[in-house]
Amino acid sequence: LVQSFKYLGIDIPATIKWSACFDSRFQACWKSYYLLENQCNQSDTCGWEVKLLLFNAMITQLLLYGVEVWGDTISLDAWGEIDKIQKMFLRRKLGVKCITSYHVMLLETGVSAHKDIET
Repeated sequence: LVQSFKYLGIDIPATIKWSACFDSRFQACWKSYYLLENQCNQSDTCGWEVKLLLFNAMITQLLLYGVEVWGDTISLDAWGEIDKIQKMFLRRKLGVKCITSYHVMLLETGVSAHKDIET
């Protein structure tokens, strides 16, 4: 019995419950994010502009790939989880605490929120 199939890089569960697609994509993004952070810290050659370019090219694209298919079926809480990756990235850049407003971090760095990228 087939559990899921892959079409254009999107895992489509046989039950058509998109939360499984989101979960696998979300876990892959966290792994990629930590890999990016570790590589940049080890090489000590990643300035903010390069790191932002890599984040947008790798993490954001991996996370939002296929969002047109699965995005409208996930909860608002799941969208909040998506923002956590970007928040962590911005916090590390600015060296601020978790209680710092997300909108302030976006304004300070000139970065768009993930929700703004897709529209």
